[in-house]
Amino acid sequence: MPILASNIFSLVRSALDAEGSEYYTDQQDLIPAINSGQSFLIYLINAQLGAKKFAEEYYRELIKSRVWQSSIYSRVDVTLPATSPLEKVWSILSITVEPELNIPFVAANVIGGLSVERPDLLYVKDGYACGRLTMEEWVENAGNPFMEGYTAEPNTLNKDYAYLTHVSYANTSPAIPFASPNEIEIRPPVPSSPVVIAFVKLPTPVQLASDNLDFPESMTDLLVKATLREIAFKQGDRTTISSLSTQDMMAMLKNTL
Repeated sequence: MPILASNIFSLVRSALDAEGSEYYTDQQDLIPAINSGQSFLIYLINAQLGAKKFAEEYYRELIKSRVWQSSIYSRVDVTLPATSPLEKVWSILSITVEPELNIPFVAANVIGGLSVERPDLLYVKDGYACGRLTMEEWVENAGNPFMEGYTAEPNTLNKDYAYLTHVSYANTSPAIPFASPNEIEIRPPVPSSPVVIAFVKLPTPVQLASDNLDFPESMTDLLVKATLREIAFKQGDRTTISSLSTQDMMAMLKNTL
């Protein structure tokens, strides 16, 4: 069950001993603080994601799986506007190629052969997981048949896929038409093919007290502490509310993640 922003605001005002006053307003104080707070909270637990199941449970409202069609160069740009503007990619969890989909895959005709999100497709099962490589590994593994990303025999039955994350291949002098500024490359190549990406989306910013937060109820206390921390920064408090809130968050995370 999602958390109402108004519930967080009430708990924050109570912690600040400001119930019934207009000292902390929604638009000027609490909404900016809660938006910064939830981003800071994701930063804290992001390193734990996948290490323990509890981290993924905290993220369950934020974890999405979507299908893209790769470019003619076997690349995917997840920074382009998504079908839903509420699903901007925060952190990639996994990349899968050659998946089984809900319907047979037919490549869409995309200008310039760029990658594109395919909201008409749904990941069902199977496929090959792609390992993440560094720049050096990307070059070194190309000719090594025992490593991920080996590409000398792209049609081998024992494919071991890899991806290189977020590189700008666009050349602005002279400009190359339709080049994308921030792409993930997959090898062995899968040009104009379905690619399933599981990711953590950026939390939806709060605009009104009646909005829901993209977190389960179990994270209420953590969100209150994160919001208090941001309020403290605005007040110029670097010792009491700020330090206590941060200490409380770290202790809670340590005990549950």
